[in-house]
Amino acid sequence: MTTFNTGNPLGSNSPKDLYDNAENLDAGINGPGHTWRDRRGQDRTSWAGIEFGYLKFLADGSTIEFPTWAAASAAAGAGQIPQNRQVAVIGDTGSHTDPVSGLTVPNSGRYVMVAAGLEWRSADVLTQKADRNPTRFGIASATRDADDALTQIAVTESMVTQVLHNATFAPVGNRAVYSASEAANGLPVNAYRFWMSNVPLLGDITLQVYSRVQAGSTSAYPPTANDTLLAEVTVNGADLANGNDFQYVEFRLPHAVTTTGTDLLVWKLSAAGGLSIGIRNDAPSLTQFRRGWFGNAGGASQNVGAPNRLAFEAFYREVDSALAPQINALESQASIIDRSFTREFSAAAARETNDQSYPQGAGHYAWTFGAQAGAGQDIGAGASIDTLALMVELASTVASLRLRVWSRPTDPATVGIYPASDGTATLLYSGIKTLAELGLEAVSGTWQDLRFPFPVIQAVDGQTYLFELWGYTAAAANVGIGITRAADGGLNQQQRGWYRGSSAIGVGSALAWRLGGDVFRIANDDPGDSSMHLLDAYDLQIDVSGLSVYVNGSGYGDGRKVSVNAALTVTAAATGTESKEDYSLIYDLDTVFPSIAGAWLGRRHISGVSAARSDTGTALTLGTDFAYHVNGKLRGLIDVAAFAVDVTYSYKRERYDLVQIDPQTQAVTIKAGPERDFDAVEYRPAPDEGRVVIGYLHVVGAMVTAINASKFQGGVVRRGGEADWQQLLMHNRACLRRLLGKAARGEAVKVASYGDSIVAVQLGDPPYTANSAARDRPENYLINMPADTVAALPKYDFGDGAGQVHVKISAVWPLIAALEQASGQPVEYLNFGRGGTTSGDTQHNGLWPARLQPVLESGADVLLLHFGMNELGQATTLTNIKSIASQAKAVGIEVVIMSVPRRNVVDGPALSGWNYTNRALWRAAVEAGAAFAPQHWIVMDEQLGGMGASPDSLGAAALFNHPGPAEFARYGQVLVESVLG
Repeated sequence: MTTFNTGNPLGSNSPKDLYDNAENLDAGINGPGHTWRDRRGQDRTSWAGIEFGYLKFLADGSTIEFPTWAAASAAAGAGQIPQNRQVAVIGDTGSHTDPVSGLTVPNSGRYVMVAAGLEWRSADVLTQKADRNPTRFGIASATRDADDALTQIAVTESMVTQVLHNATFAPVGNRAVYSASEAANGLPVNAYRFWMSNVPLLGDITLQVYSRVQAGSTSAYPPTANDTLLAEVTVNGADLANGNDFQYVEFRLPHAVTTTGTDLLVWKLSAAGGLSIGIRNDAPSLTQFRRGWFGNAGGASQNVGAPNRLAFEAFYREVDSALAPQINALESQASIIDRSFTREFSAAAARETNDQSYPQGAGHYAWTFGAQAGAGQDIGAGASIDTLALMVELASTVASLRLRVWSRPTDPATVGIYPASDGTATLLYSGIKTLAELGLEAVSGTWQDLRFPFPVIQAVDGQTYLFELWGYTAAAANVGIGITRAADGGLNQQQRGWYRGSSAIGVGSALAWRLGGDVFRIANDDPGDSSMHLLDAYDLQIDVSGLSVYVNGSGYGDGRKVSVNAALTVTAAATGTESKEDYSLIYDLDTVFPSIAGAWLGRRHISGVSAARSDTGTALTLGTDFAYHVNGKLRGLIDVAAFAVDVTYSYKRERYDLVQIDPQTQAVTIKAGPERDFDAVEYRPAPDEGRVVIGYLHVVGAMVTAINASKFQGGVVRRGGEADWQQLLMHNRACLRRLLGKAARGEAVKVASYGDSIVAVQLGDPPYTANSAARDRPENYLINMPADTVAALPKYDFGDGAGQVHVKISAVWPLIAALEQASGQPVEYLNFGRGGTTSGDTQHNGLWPARLQPVLESGADVLLLHFGMNELGQATTLTNIKSIASQAKAVGIEVVIMSVPRRNVVDGPALSGWNYTNRALWRAAVEAGAAFAPQHWIVMDEQLGGMGASPDSLGAAALFNHPGPAEFARYGQVLVESVLG
């Protein structure tokens, strides 16, 4: 179908090639054929062909699963497993000798059938480890098998170092650190695996990876002076493993690392104590750096003794979409667009030259300067930098340049100390590059623009970053470098700098420098065409000190990168002291706010509470006679009949302020919301016209909490997390083909919800049948919310005889509206929710046959399944949810499993059970072939910008475990994004 067939090479900017590409891609994506031919004459697989191949794969190429190694081995011996077929053994905790390698390997794992038998490949089995590390560096999913048909991705592992265990170091109460190393030889590493026990009990576990130059400290415990930190990740043990038995535990690095030549890649695993690890006990002759080290809390490092060595796997995992060839083809074809990008350096901070210089000479072989971070300092806190830019003059014998970067607290006591001799300075980077690598030439008398890259640094308030540039000849001798100067302007010594190592630059002069990174601009030959611009985007840090707010970072727009630095002031919310007479003090041992029998005082954030009997004036003792909840209730601690008390207390009101930015001027302003006693999150202000939301400030009295929303731009998809959403959507679309097809064809769809009160929003005791006058009612669900907030909600008559009393606030309703818009047809909604229930099989719960049967007989196109809030941390959730989803699918109902919203931080601060249940729900979705709506993604600590609220405001309907209307609206956005994209 190539109309013009120019034969032009890739990269052509001809409109004729653009036309041919569009014509061919239309046939490839929308046509019925299994292949299509591109303009260069190459046959490629079409979308229809991909779908055909995928269905064929499901028919004859999927992984064969066995419950035990014995069963798998017997099938292999009987010739029942074809050559090269993938095999998974799940749940077998034993070990055996691998028939191919001869090594002792775990029974559970992934195998491939080869001529010699079943060859063990790895411990990664999707159904065994559905989520060991939720959303830290990806899709709230973890290891995926190489044949994971549900998500249509392929996973390959390239092993760099593999030391398999044959014994263990048992847990020791104060054992806090294990460490070892090996050369990487230029191979990338982005994951480590260890054999560990008691993992959920360890709390936060940190893995640090260093590069080490082998120069005298090879066998020393890290970090040493020759070590450079390359990557670090901290994960709570409860997020890595579900049980305390020995098992493989995987840490994924935020980015790939490597070393070259003889340099070592050194890992260091640390926790508060109680660490265990697998070892090999048959390694008598090894250098210490391969054998490893260990350390106890507060103690010095110790060598792992012969014949033991620490067992670990260092490898590179690559995840490829099954559509990668087609995506690559599209990307190649996209290069024909008559527009391109140019890369330019953009400074986040600079000390500009005063047109004077220090010329290159024998004594000018090294230059060092410091940049102090913070408000009003050299570089804004939160600014991201990865390149040092200097104007330099090089002697004719310069062959290479070395850059070293340190950080240390900004302290008057150390500003005069050269960093290499300062014990408080931490070396962040040390690297040597040839002039060719830097794009420079050794030409004396010529000034050149040096750009020296280094690993990205995000500046931290109160830190100083120090940079040293050193010149070397080919024989590694010191050699002169000239550099431009800047005015002093009252700088301290570290800001002025040093030369020739530690020689101080005197008062009156300083070094000129720029720090920043590259930005891509749109290049266009037509200066009159202003129609194409990069979208506005922000990478900002919002810090709070008292009532002062500091916004720092970068903004991207109109093909440029600009620094954003703002210092703003917040007004405190009102505080006060008041009294209430004749408050009924009721004996109550319940400590959860909505369950406490006493009346609400009408204030939150109370303190300084005193009480006395109303009849006698006798003072009561706090902690003995009564207790109070910070959200505004009292309860009696002595088992007597209720009696009246007079109460005095202090309170703080709350407010949400909006942080907004003008995308044209980059001016940052604060827009204050109204003060409330209970539900300020429902009254967050909207941005002014033409302004962009970059954050919220939760103001409680004089306490301010910042919620950074700069990477969400008012939505629920975090910039930088788009790939996670794309992988999720690929999975979900495969699970919702019939629903999406009906909507696309303009056919009416029927939606059912099934779960707890979060979908029921009920009043009273609803029946097992759908809807009724008792569901989608605010009276009980929002009983703790102020009357004016509830009154302002739109009310609807659902035709059930109750009148205009229903509300459309749950997360389901935005999806209903979106499906109606997509199909052009009204959606029939069946609400089967029931409050206070779990997924279990006892009366009223999810698997109770009398309750489930009406759902299965409903004829719904899709079931929105929401259980978990009332069973956080329970091991039965996975099996129960899989059973419900499988029964629904068996009768032709597609399923969306919704994750659990986050509880209020006051009565629900522990997140381990919440994380566990949401991992179980994701795993259930994968194993049952159901779609997944990750509501929890936007309320994890690092992603609260998606919700736009602090943990203190979550569960706002009752300040415990019921989302309020504003939260529901955001959770609804997640549901819509998960189903329709």
